Amino acid sequence: NLNYKAALSFIEEMKTKNLIEIFENEFKQKRYKITREGLKTLEELVRINKYLDVN
Repeated sequence: NLNYKAALSFIEEMKTKNLIEIFENEFKQKRYKITREGLKTLEELVRINKYLDVN
């Protein structure tokens, strides 16, 4: 499935850029945690979006 492959690629890119961390629980399920760098990036995107909405 194209959407699935695109999502996996996006997640891997975020991991490479240290925007998220990936953990496995005791049931081998993956858990994703946004990093501080990821939060800063997200806040910057929200700020830019608000600026673009105003202008």
